[in-house]
Amino acid sequence: MSKNLSIVMCLMMAGMFIAGCSDDKETSSFSKVGDVSNSSCLRESRAEGVWGNPILTLKRVGNNLYCQLTDYVVNCAHGEIQVGCKEDGQTLNINLDEGLGEIMANCLCPINVSFTIFDALQDQYQLMLNGRALGYISFKDHQVMSIDLNTLAVAYEEGFQYPLRLNSFSVLGAGSAPTGEDAGLLVELHNHREVKQMECLIKNYHLPEAYSFLDATIEADEQGCMVINILTDGIMREDGDSRATLYLVIVNCEDKPAYRLRVLQTTGKKDAEGHFTGERTETLYEGSINVDD
Repeated sequence: MSKNLSIVMCLMMAGMFIAGCSDDKETSSFSKVGDVSNSSCLRESRAEGVWGNPILTLKRVGNNLYCQLTDYVVNCAHGEIQVGCKEDGQTLNINLDEGLGEIMANCLCPINVSFTIFDALQDQYQLMLNGRALGYISFKDHQVMSIDLNTLAVAYEEGFQYPLRLNSFSVLGAGSAPTGEDAGLLVELHNHREVKQMECLIKNYHLPEAYSFLDATIEADEQGCMVINILTDGIMREDGDSRATLYLVIVNCEDKPAYRLRVLQTTGKKDAEGHFTGERTETLYEGSINVDD
């Protein structure tokens, strides 16, 4: 009797062990992430524009996913961005760590981040970023896709172009007016095709007097012309001799050898809530300009 009871107990324990192994089997794993890099702050934080338009772009290259995250908002005191990725069934969860130290800055700013997820073998995923569900993505019919993190709209590479957007604007090298052949307004475009980003230098710009703000907007008109509009509340004087170089970083640029470009300047006022109302617009430059690499 005792012998039979011992056999039954052993069989029960073996059955529990086998069942336990089956139930506890891991279905998730941490994916290898590499080639992580990030920019510094793209522009000084401004209350009305710091949030920007963050875009996550994923490109299938063999078994890997090359990822770019543009206009991603972090604390101004961020360090080197760390990226982790966990694959759980068909769920791919990407997590970013800002690398903050003990002290945080009292401001936010957008940055660009790029990284590669290795051995992402599935053709379709439920994608998550920092625990936020971004939706269903599939690489069965497309190799490149972009996700607008504000609207969660998904766009594929065929025939899609995000609107031109200004990432940063600054005034460089204010000084007296030049003389000679280079005294007029000069415009240069330098393309960074790998990130669909372009630098624009507007040289010999005639600075207004007594201005409290100087800003810019950018858009493409119906004919595809790039239109830069400089906004200011300053006073424009023909006899003023203060000149500067305006430096703009433009994103979502098409890969073209030349652009038709129009540079406008609108003077006006801002109300108490910071909304700008234009009163007078003039054309500073118009023509076709080659793009340098």
